[in-house]
Parts: sequence; C-alpha cells; structure tokens
Amino acid sequence: MSDATLGMIILALIPVYVVLQIWFGFAWQGGWRIAALVPLIAVLPALALTVYATWRGSNVAPIPFIMVSTPSLIYLLIVWGVRRLTKMAAA
Repeated sequence: MSDATLGMIILALIPVYVVLQIWFGFAWQGGWRIAALVPLIAVLPALALTVYATWRGSNVAPIPFIMVSTPSLIYLLIVWGVRRLTKMAAA
C-alpha cells in the first residue's frame, strides 16, 4: 500500500470518527457514555489547536486533529465491540 493510499484512508476515516463520537456520546448511557467521551480529552485540545493554527494561517493546521482522530476512532471501535460482547454475554 502506498503512502498516498494510506493518507487517503486516514483522511476518509475522520468523518467516521466524528459521526461515531457524536452518536455514541448521545446514544449510550452510564459508564458506556463516559467510555465513549474519553477520546474528547485529546480531541478537543487538538481541535482547538487546529482552529487556532488555521486562524493564524498555518498550512499544516489540521495535522493535530488528524493525528488524534485515528487512534480515537480505533478506541471507539474497541469500546463498541466490548459493549456488544458484554450485551451478548448478558443475554
């Protein structure tokens, strides 16, 4: 896989992360909601830095958000999988 292909995949996953973050944050309750909101500890400062750098005219402004959103998406997918497994085990 070329670097360009990997880069395009990572950029395509950013909207997926944003949608899942919002969805899980509103749909889940209790401890699962807290677990879903954990990535925001890193994402919100990265987003603030991205907005600030864009305002200052930086051409590399989105890099902090890109770097944080991919691991955050992976984390959310793991939490989603664990949640599904625990619901299946309880049924």
